[in-house]
Amino acid sequence: MHSWEVACIEVDDERDVEDCRAIREVGYYAPSLSRKSADVVGAQIHQGHAAYHVVVEGERVPLQAGTDPDGTFYVRTLDEDSPEDPLLELRTCRDLEREERNPDVA
Repeated sequence: MHSWEVACIEVDDERDVEDCRAIREVGYYAPSLSRKSADVVGAQIHQGHAAYHVVVEGERVPLQAGTDPDGTFYVRTLDEDSPEDPLLELRTCRDLEREERNPDVA
């Protein structure tokens, strides 16, 4: 199965958590930048319909599906929720899109 490389995330600043449960969207190239809600991506991973990963120090690290107490899915790379999850180190999709539109602007 093909694995989509996650390039960016959007975080819900109103969530009272400091880990991947705060991610509301993930962005990946297919071939242009596409976005999906973290709930949809988590459900796809949980059901075995799709695979996603991030690249950490040159290595592919697969995303895992987690489930909030309310039943919604989210994604993470570590076995436990942690603010040190590599997924949280990705830039925002808004910043990535802005850079793609204006490559000469730093």
